Amino acid sequence: MYCQAYNLVEATGHPSEEIIGTEEGGLCGIELAFGVGGGAAAYKAIDIIRKLMRWGASIHVLLTHEASKLVGRTLFEWATTRPPIIEFTGATEHVLLAKRVKALVVAPATLNLIAEIVSGGASRPLTALAQELLGLGKSVLLVPAMHKGMYSRAAKLLASQSENLYVMPPYLVEGRAKFPPVELVAWWIESVVTRGQDLAGLKILVTAGPTREHLDPIRCITNPSSGLMGLSIAFEAFWRGARVLLVHGPLHPALTEWLNYAAHSFTVRKAVSTEDMMEKVVELAKRFKPDMVFYAAAPADFKPERQYSEKLSSKEVLNLQLVPTPKIVKEVVKVVPEAIHIAFAAEWANSDEDLIERGLAKLQEYGVDIIAVNNAKLPGEAFESLTNRLMVISRRGVRWMIKRAHKRLVARQLLDIAASEYALKYQST
Repeated sequence: MYCQAYNLVEATGHPSEEIIGTEEGGLCGIELAFGVGGGAAAYKAIDIIRKLMRWGASIHVLLTHEASKLVGRTLFEWATTRPPIIEFTGATEHVLLAKRVKALVVAPATLNLIAEIVSGGASRPLTALAQELLGLGKSVLLVPAMHKGMYSRAAKLLASQSENLYVMPPYLVEGRAKFPPVELVAWWIESVVTRGQDLAGLKILVTAGPTREHLDPIRCITNPSSGLMGLSIAFEAFWRGARVLLVHGPLHPALTEWLNYAAHSFTVRKAVSTEDMMEKVVELAKRFKPDMVFYAAAPADFKPERQYSEKLSSKEVLNLQLVPTPKIVKEVVKVVPEAIHIAFAAEWANSDEDLIERGLAKLQEYGVDIIAVNNAKLPGEAFESLTNRLMVISRRGVRWMIKRAHKRLVARQLLDIAASEYALKYQST
């Protein structure tokens, strides 16, 4: 168990309580209200709720009448341990819940619900709770899902949103504001609830994934980087309000759906070779003048001296001459020296002391503000892993250890560190 969140609220003895805190997350001990609108995506609410519970949250569900016709109340009671609230009763549940929960999530949020919440309506428990929470200065999080024309109307209504009303950007495809991938929705909720929009106003440039240096059209020099670390930094920064610029190499196929959503939300450039990535990163740096640059990609360090235009015969004996590729970080530091630069280094270290020494050397070599070093010698700390562990060192000599955790949580902590260094840099100027 990563946390015993269910011990902090009234335990019911329901078997579903056993999943609370079974995955590492940032919601331990947090109570959330979860409102479900009557859209076709209502069935996905169950999966989001269960993921939030696994990350530590305790959930109270409120259904509209329309949602209760699409997904039965019994299923929500099974999933959360509590019967969902649908009708007003003399118990004034919306007032009692407003005192207990940290935030209300509405997913899917239909046009009807958005219009009622924005206009101050409170005709049902869900919208009444939204008004009570907003009045108390607590957060309401909306995940719109509807046809494109209706979303255009919703967007106009939300343009005058209050500071505590958060909206997850929809996945605009096929003429619809589609429901984003479930794990991204849960991640957005976790990030907003724990960090808010603390990076709003910042422009953050991120590199992700490997590069490929081709020998011939089908053979290349590369590495097993999945791109998850860089994509995690990009999403976490975006959830927290930053404008994100992403340059990525060939990412793992499992990340395709995430990348498709990112393409609707970030400025995205795809690169193949290290030189190609460098050109695209430099172009974005010159154009947008980012406040922070995270070099989370794993560019190939060498390329074949000669590239063949046709497939080489496998029967040939080939003597391969390799030459170094350019160092992207060194070029970008020249372009935007005023930015906070956060470089990564995957080292093959014998100990944490050895790792620190190697990190300090890379810090000097690259001329960056922060170096994040991991030990590729150890499992679960580098390529092709869902987790990472980082030794983080700043130019000021401050060191942080980010313990092994899921890369989304590592990204959150690394952004916290970068934001604190950014604040120190510009408070002192």
